[in-house]
Amino acid sequence: MLYSYQKYLLLTESKREDELRAKYIDKLGIDENIVEDFLDYKPGSAWLLKTYANTPKEKIEEIEKKGSKYSDILLKMAKMFINNRANLSVVDIDKLKNLDNMKSVLDELTDYDLINDYDTKDVWILTNSIEWLIYKPYTYEVSNEFGNRKIRESNWCTAYDEGHFKSHQGPEGGLLYIINKLDETQDIALEITDDSITAWDYKDNSIKSSYSGIVDICKQLWDEDSEPYKVIMENSVKIEEDAPKIDYEKAKENAWEDIRYRDLYDIISEYGERYIWDNIDTDSFFDAVKDDAYDRWYNDWRSGHNLFDKTLTILREDFDGWTDKNKQTFYETFIEEMKEANEDNESEEYVTENPTMEDVITYIEDTYSKNDADDLIDKIGIEEEIVQKLADEDAKSYTDPEDYYSMMFGYKLNNMTRNEIENEYFITQHIDHRGVADDIVADMDEAELRHYV
Repeated sequence: MLYSYQKYLLLTESKREDELRAKYIDKLGIDENIVEDFLDYKPGSAWLLKTYANTPKEKIEEIEKKGSKYSDILLKMAKMFINNRANLSVVDIDKLKNLDNMKSVLDELTDYDLINDYDTKDVWILTNSIEWLIYKPYTYEVSNEFGNRKIRESNWCTAYDEGHFKSHQGPEGGLLYIINKLDETQDIALEITDDSITAWDYKDNSIKSSYSGIVDICKQLWDEDSEPYKVIMENSVKIEEDAPKIDYEKAKENAWEDIRYRDLYDIISEYGERYIWDNIDTDSFFDAVKDDAYDRWYNDWRSGHNLFDKTLTILREDFDGWTDKNKQTFYETFIEEMKEANEDNESEEYVTENPTMEDVITYIEDTYSKNDADDLIDKIGIEEEIVQKLADEDAKSYTDPEDYYSMMFGYKLNNMTRNEIENEYFITQHIDHRGVADDIVADMDEAELRHYV
């Protein structure tokens, strides 16, 4: 008995399907494949066939010209209805008279959309119907969550890359996403700047632009009776005035953290030398300069540099500060020579009884030539004093680290390689990295800070 009843149902269903084929394929000329697809979806096949047949042909062509099959859109809606009947005010799909009726009932499902859970500081939702979601993302998270469609051939760069989102967000206006939940080929992103608006299609191609504002570009993109056109027109003034929100204090904090630990080479390449020289510890820098000058002169001091004259100058300037023992050694060293000179000349030309330092210098100037400076220095034992004097004179000629560096090395920091900068003791050891970061961040404008939101 049960078998006979099941057979009866199958025959009845088969007969009904034959009648529908005859009506919609033979009589109305609807594509056979579309009819078969609708018949396969048993709960809503009658509604699907009726709705498709009642849609003007030019309307179908207009939709499909953008890339999606109209039959697929209807199937998507029917499945959405059947799968969510428990949450809808209508449970029988055949009681829906037309497409608009279906959309109005499905709109009840928008209460369950996750986008409604976001705070107004993260997103501005202009409309959220069963077909259209139009919103302005203020954060990358919202941009990615609802603007990045895995089913698309490609996606907006602002929806899958945080760097692109920040750069296209811009200081004036930002982004506006117009998303069709039923047909991804109708998705459009508007990029709003201070002087233009650009429309990007679902393949991330730039398709329209306008320098006349949001109203002008909407007229180029949508019919006046379409939902996007109406919604955007209602909010056009606010859209163009609505600059992306930015927490500047947080941006400054993030920028400081980034710059504080960046390589000097990267900082110099991006921001120039000024911030480096402005934040050199001048005292420690010139202490190092003096040490470096001493080392350099200690190795090179014997090569000229008027050493003979410098030796006598040091004697005159520093002699009073010598210890009594050193003074005695000095006199003893030259008194014997001065006595011998007097004997050789058979004269008393040089004072040998309690001579003064000037008496000795007179003898030195008469006896020693400029080429004898090395012997003279060794004899007196003031090599350290000579080297220190030369180093001090060298370091004393510089008062500004940048001038010193440029004169000593002959080039600017931004002409140096990364390795040269990293190995340069004077810069790396005496730079105030915190000061560099403070100064750079303080000079940043809104556009630069936006990258650190």
